[in-house]
Amino acid sequence: MWIESQNNDCIVNVDHVADIYSVGSDVIALLANTKDKATVILGKYNGSEESRMAVVYMASYLKDKNVTNLLQMPSSKTIHALMIGNNKPWHHATGKKTKGHGGS
Repeated sequence: MWIESQNNDCIVNVDHVADIYSVGSDVIALLANTKDKATVILGKYNGSEESRMAVVYMASYLKDKNVTNLLQMPSSKTIHALMIGNNKPWHHATGKKTKGHGGS
């Protein structure tokens, strides 16, 4: 299986990846099967929360047994949409309180 970087400038064979982690706003892969260990930036995001969410996205994608041969790193837009979907606001979008039922 292969991982294509977010800006399509490199592709990495997962057989050669020792670790994938987020540092600040970057998602980095540590390659182990080289003479000297090398790092590759797989994606750049708008902050550390988005980069961590991208790693979670990758982990859930890689856990699936029916994956294709290529994982494209998600865009910042995709990660932001996933984060908003996971954190639904408790109030109305216009700022008004939602109508409660019961109570005083």
